[in-house]
Amino acid sequence: MASHMSVSGKIDLLIPGGLLALSLVPVLAGAFRIGQLVGGAEVTHDNARFLASPVPVGLHIVGSVIYSLMGAFQFSPGFRRRYPQWHRAAGRMLIPCSLIVALSGIWMAQHFPLGKLQGPLVADFDGRSLYIIRMLVGSAMTLFIGLCIAALLKRAF
Repeated sequence: MASHMSVSGKIDLLIPGGLLALSLVPVLAGAFRIGQLVGGAEVTHDNARFLASPVPVGLHIVGSVIYSLMGAFQFSPGFRRRYPQWHRAAGRMLIPCSLIVALSGIWMAQHFPLGKLQGPLVADFDGRSLYIIRMLVGSAMTLFIGLCIAALLKRAF
């Protein structure tokens, strides 16, 4: 007799699995950048700003990795039901991590120089549009975490 996984069981696997898959590239890129920061990488045009300000970069990367990997499981209804203490403990850790990610991202957007056009239509991906997106995402993330904290304090889950 073959056992069939319920829809809720599939969701419990698909949601965290999908979020973990989405996190894979940024986590690997962050690991590479941390390696540069602690490994004494040669300063190049592409990494000079990160090596000049390693603390916000490191905080952003570490906070993002924790937020991505632990946060993926916060969205699994079955995982929350089976492990409510883990869900609460992870949430307590994810709140400061998310604020570190958002605020360090805003700091870097404000303090790192904007890129310049490198040809007739080719930008180096750090121009004004990306600056605006970074500021909007960091500000929205900070706002929504604040709203989450307010809901938690009211016990409005």
